Amino acid sequence: MSENSSKARYVFSEEPEIIRQNQQDDYYQGYLKSKIIDALEIFTPWLINYRLISRNEDIIKMLSGLIYYSLTTLRSTQTLGEEYSMLAQHNPNHKDVTWQNYPNLTKTRKVMFVLLASVFPVISERVIRTIYNRLKQKFAGELRDHPLLKIVIKNLPDYDSFVQSLFKLHLAIFFIEGVYLQIAKRVTSINYIYTRKPQDHGLNFRNVGRLMLIQIAIEIIKFFYKCYKAYVKKKGKEVASKEEKAIRKISKDTTISHDESKICPLCFDFRKNSACTPCGHLFCWECIMKNCLIKEECPQCRKTCKPNKIIQIRNM
Repeated sequence: MSENSSKARYVFSEEPEIIRQNQQDDYYQGYLKSKIIDALEIFTPWLINYRLISRNEDIIKMLSGLIYYSLTTLRSTQTLGEEYSMLAQHNPNHKDVTWQNYPNLTKTRKVMFVLLASVFPVISERVIRTIYNRLKQKFAGELRDHPLLKIVIKNLPDYDSFVQSLFKLHLAIFFIEGVYLQIAKRVTSINYIYTRKPQDHGLNFRNVGRLMLIQIAIEIIKFFYKCYKAYVKKKGKEVASKEEKAIRKISKDTTISHDESKICPLCFDFRKNSACTPCGHLFCWECIMKNCLIKEECPQCRKTCKPNKIIQIRNM
């Protein structure tokens, strides 16, 4: 089946339905993840402790994604989100159809999508993060003959901010093109078609995508301008010696880190009755309990944080 005949036979989905489908799939995967955690809590504290569950939450999320897509995509059936949004996966290069007369992707493409959507985020979090940080430190220390490039590498954002910027760029492209909300679907070229007559909503997100691209371009310009200012400041600044600079920098960093480690991120005051969330962040006991009563998530990393999982720490 050629791409032109495919377009004539099927009606390709638009952004609102794809967003709705992705939200529904994320919801059901999150629900499955919570049920897996509930099942694991049966074995606490004899075989598994809460700290181990919290430390390996990404693996539990990967497991829930593998189970979810194994029961749907790998079996050539719609996911709950696709069924809710009246969508079916499609690739113009494949001629086979399912028993429901929907396009049937090859097993290799489906397996690749499941691995990219479920397993790759864990590998990225645990392996690529380490490689990124090590390469950043390595090049920032070796480029002594290129001070401007050294400043650029040194001021690169941390891994989380870098990945978030990539996702923002990918989202902007999705809003403009109207296809591939997930990076895994873009890599595997899995698009969506309607299974029923689509709703004529007339919504268009292209202008939103263009505004996001402008915002990203402004952030890049600001980043390089910041690096250039730092370069000019470094060239024009008179210092006594490299040894004195190193000593002052170490002393300043030690003082700042010592003081900041005792500050509560919610009230910006020294912590009172320190409390630790399951994800390892420290707050005042009263501050974090009030926050969790409003919304059960960590204010810093946005991970789920139930009040009964918060531990009070003495002498900190």
